[in-house]
Amino acid sequence: MTHPQPNPLCHAGSPAPLRVGSGTVLVHHLDATGSTNDLARTWLTDHSAPVPAAWIAGIQTAGRGTRGRSWASPVGGLWMSLAMPLGDRASGVLPGLGLRVGLATLRAVRDALMKDTASRVLLRWPNDLVTTQPDEPVRKIGGTITEQAGPGIVVGIGLNVNKHPPATDDAGQPLRTPPVSLAQLAGHELALDRLAESIL
Repeated sequence: MTHPQPNPLCHAGSPAPLRVGSGTVLVHHLDATGSTNDLARTWLTDHSAPVPAAWIAGIQTAGRGTRGRSWASPVGGLWMSLAMPLGDRASGVLPGLGLRVGLATLRAVRDALMKDTASRVLLRWPNDLVTTQPDEPVRKIGGTITEQAGPGIVVGIGLNVNKHPPATDDAGQPLRTPPVSLAQLAGHELALDRLAESIL
């Protein structure tokens, strides 16, 4: 299915401030965009004094995973990027951040599931969330990506949440790790906004 290419800077309404710890993140909700990571990168490099901001898209038409691989981002998933302005501290924070982001995402996902299901969700080093069951292959729920962008760091998070994800890539080839959604594991759909806020 081909989706229209929207204006990447358009979003539904103004960004909503979300209190996170002792600070605030401006959260932008979009129906569709090319890549939320691209929006976060632009925010950091084009603003003279950027503040923390996040973008959550219903669909990504040009989502990316690690090593530049394409990332299928259909309706029903959580496709989110966070722009963290850090100034001169950015390069010093990046080492080890990917693992911390993966662990934070794992904790939020486990908190959204029943205990017996949550215990089967694991972090596959350094940035994949997977699930395992006896006599079944490892299946991938999603992943995270961290990268420096000018005076800050972009954190991208992609999770299969409420729809059965595609099992093949753009060329029709089976994915190396079969995908699974959180709804398939839980037996019911999850609240995307609540999961996003928990991760942030």
